[in-house]
Amino acid sequence: MPECQHRRTTFQDARDCQVKIGIALGGGGARGIAHIGVLKTLEAQNIPIDIICGTSMGSVIGAMYAFDPHAAHVEKKIKDYYTQHGIGSGWLNFLSKEEDEFKGSFLMEMSYFVRKKYMALAALRRAGLENAEALRRPLEKLLPDCNIEDLRIPFAAVATNLTEGTDEAFAEGSLIDAVYASSAIEGIFPPLARNGRLYSDGGPTANTPIEACRQMGADLVIAVFLPATLKREEKFANGLEVILRVDLIASVKLGRTLLDQADIVICPEVGDIHWAAFKKLDDCIDLGLRAAEKALPEIIAKLKPRRSPFSRLRQYIRAKLSQD
Repeated sequence: MPECQHRRTTFQDARDCQVKIGIALGGGGARGIAHIGVLKTLEAQNIPIDIICGTSMGSVIGAMYAFDPHAAHVEKKIKDYYTQHGIGSGWLNFLSKEEDEFKGSFLMEMSYFVRKKYMALAALRRAGLENAEALRRPLEKLLPDCNIEDLRIPFAAVATNLTEGTDEAFAEGSLIDAVYASSAIEGIFPPLARNGRLYSDGGPTANTPIEACRQMGADLVIAVFLPATLKREEKFANGLEVILRVDLIASVKLGRTLLDQADIVICPEVGDIHWAAFKKLDDCIDLGLRAAEKALPEIIAKLKPRRSPFSRLRQYIRAKLSQD
């Protein structure tokens, strides 16, 4: 089938059956840049997105796209920001480096060792290694200063409600506050205080916010899952590293369990990319493109059975009219 016909059919199938398509964009730090590649693929095929829910970096990309639904614009804005400002955080810059990058020089190895020890102590003594502005500044550059209700596509950012021990979807109110709450990595950034509750990164409770998409009215949910690779670990320097390891294992296991709620799962192979390695933007986008292209036949197949006899009649009438 020619590409142009493929695109028309996909778009028309979705609109004919009046299916509301929701996309759940998972968290994963820099790995979340892969969402841009997924959105570019869906956009190129004219597959409409009616609802967007995002967690952590998924909330950043999702909010940008909900405001300006052009993946190329989102990509340019992210790249422009990174070119001008880098990661913008001393601690995130440090965390993005692999241990091997510090080997070969005694002074470099000692610096790495001391900073890791200090980071562990600091994380135990205060709410975050960074202040809130270290996260708010980039969000204010990337996102409009508006309410979620003003976005072009219905959107929700999912965060962890630390006070009540649940996940919570922000579908109204300040966009920047909502995305901050969803992205405030525990131990790195302080939680958001709102209405007597504290909110932090949504990853531990709803890393891929499928349920939020359903609650917002999606009939078909496409989940974009960005799991970390669980590499074998044999040594842990302190109790904090053990706690973080357990948290990672639990998060990956929970994320995979929740995927059963989705109609379609897109899983870009970004697991080996460090969550803070923002220098690998192009790699992440390319992996997102590939994963979404691989999922296209399944997406189209899921849309077609939902068409009603009336939609087929409408398609027949349109075809006849186009021939006249």
